[in-house]
Amino acid sequence: MAALAAVFDSLDDIRTGLRLRVPDHKHTTMPAHLVERPTDDQIDAAVAVCTRAYAGDDALRTFVGGDAHLEDIFFRSMLRGAALEGYFYIADLNDGTSKSEVSSVGIVFPPGVSCWGSEAQRKLGYNEFWASLSPEAKVWWGKFQDDMGKRLNSIFGPKLKNQWVVSLIGTDPVHQNNGLGTSIIKAMCDRAGKTTVALSTQTEENEIWYESLGFKRIDERQITSPYGDWPSIILAKEDRNVRGHMRYTAQTTEFVFRTAQDTVSSPFIAYIAMPARLVRAPTDAQIDAAVNVCIRAFAGGESDSCLNLSAATDQTPEGAVRSFVGGDRGLEDIHFRSMLRAAALEGAFYIANDGADSSEVSSVGVVFPPGVSCWGSEAQRELGYND
Repeated sequence: MAALAAVFDSLDDIRTGLRLRVPDHKHTTMPAHLVERPTDDQIDAAVAVCTRAYAGDDALRTFVGGDAHLEDIFFRSMLRGAALEGYFYIADLNDGTSKSEVSSVGIVFPPGVSCWGSEAQRKLGYNEFWASLSPEAKVWWGKFQDDMGKRLNSIFGPKLKNQWVVSLIGTDPVHQNNGLGTSIIKAMCDRAGKTTVALSTQTEENEIWYESLGFKRIDERQITSPYGDWPSIILAKEDRNVRGHMRYTAQTTEFVFRTAQDTVSSPFIAYIAMPARLVRAPTDAQIDAAVNVCIRAFAGGESDSCLNLSAATDQTPEGAVRSFVGGDRGLEDIHFRSMLRAAALEGAFYIANDGADSSEVSSVGVVFPPGVSCWGSEAQRELGYND
């Protein structure tokens, strides 16, 4: 799905507020790549991605005044503005090794800078876009800016100018649900550090997705226009909500990662060893590292690791593992390895590390969705359990 966040950084220059549609349940380790000087080809590719990602979107239709021909210059002006005074990220399915391909794109502006907030930015396409809008669309924009300014002032007050604002995220429909949007959001949050990051979305599904990344809902209003009505949900997060907190909510499951000392709760958890980021296709090296983490994490009864296995005869993590391997420490490797490989096949495989290197594994966890259990299929059992 596509993702387009509202850009509301300045009360004096609130220009746009598009919808972020990234209920991207498959988080991966694919890195987003910061492009400091995007080429014309990259801009063209990013515009094409956004146009495909937001085809039929009511918010986009509203912002261009019902004129689809203006979508190109609308997106182009935002992207070029970010390349000038903000941060321009792309991601692709090649783990960031290709800087020319664009499967997903996102832009974010630092505190004190807004999308289209300077004349230098507006000369990069916004002025042309505004001149092309119908009189009716310009009237709507004027009221929208005034209402949004009052709304944001009441919500954030003076803090508004001290936060990062995600202005746009779009993922090509053919590459959605691969974690590309997630990698971009994570890169933006890492750059913001402890500073608040704000954005807006227009669906509850998107809201849930953002909450899974540590954002908190701040406010919701219904936006009306001649081209369609849509809700505007504002979310924000601080550093402590992003790096140490990932929340995944499904129909009957709540999966919360905070810190190694916090409670981790879910009826589908097998092993947890700290906070986590989902890896869609773990490498052999990551599996090896994860196995070693688990062996060390469950080596002693004082471990902070959490284990939720009802068959354990010893209630300490170390005692539970000893029970499952029949007291044979030599089986711990294949025990953990089979669980991790099974989760990579039919569940979810999370890792976390203490640094920026996504190849390192400081913590690992696996979780299975409703209707799927660890070692519950022969395909899983062939990955080590039978051994």
